[in-house]
Amino acid sequence: MDPLSSIEEILGHVDTWPTFIIHNMFVETPHQKSVKTVAAFMYGNGIPCELAIDCFNACNGLNKSVVTKAINSWYAEWDAIPQRRHRTKYYSMFYKQWQWMNGKPVDELEAVSVT
Repeated sequence: MDPLSSIEEILGHVDTWPTFIIHNMFVETPHQKSVKTVAAFMYGNGIPCELAIDCFNACNGLNKSVVTKAINSWYAEWDAIPQRRHRTKYYSMFYKQWQWMNGKPVDELEAVSVT
């Protein structure tokens, strides 16, 4: 199965994903901020690192080495300090809202306050 289809089985059809994720994955030339945004979306929604990399590279095809290195780096950083709170925000496909990415031991869902 192709990587996008594998992720769609977990998160739902790509048409239900936020527009900014679709834009960053399919249209935008990958750069640090766009890759971090997609990586956070994937990580926060429980997508394994290698699958996230394979999907991004299959959908975009540009700067594959940059994408691979950046996603590996972000996942490693987010895994390195598991008890830290408010590491970054991501869009939760389950709750359909922005959530803070908290460490696994914190095990607390926390919506991002809109001010």
